[in-house]
Amino acid sequence: MLRVGRSVGSGEVVMEVIVKETDSIQAMSDSAVLSYVYEQSGFSIDLNKCFVRLFNNASGINAVYDYNQIREINYTLPNTDFGDAEICILTSGSNNALWKFTVKSEGSERVCERWINIFDEQIFNRI
Repeated sequence: MLRVGRSVGSGEVVMEVIVKETDSIQAMSDSAVLSYVYEQSGFSIDLNKCFVRLFNNASGINAVYDYNQIREINYTLPNTDFGDAEICILTSGSNNALWKFTVKSEGSERVCERWINIFDEQIFNRI
């Protein structure tokens, strides 16, 4: 598996909206909330209130973290064409410190890298 991640970084973020059955990324430059949702789990970044909401509706887990509680974001790519990529978010939360989100699309590496850049620009560069 290839694993890529950053906890601090920089770079220009070009935000876009992509909505497909297998890939939902909603990030617009004039929006106050950036979010990723696939099936019943995902995350959102509230730019005005400076927090990140992580959730998995299937298991009933939902948590809100301040920016300074987000420790790292990384992703893994599958070894084969049939696996799913995952975005992993490490928090300082005591109940569920590691969150994993499936990224299922043909451009999964691009989607994962885009979210790494968004977290860099919107969270890690503001701490």
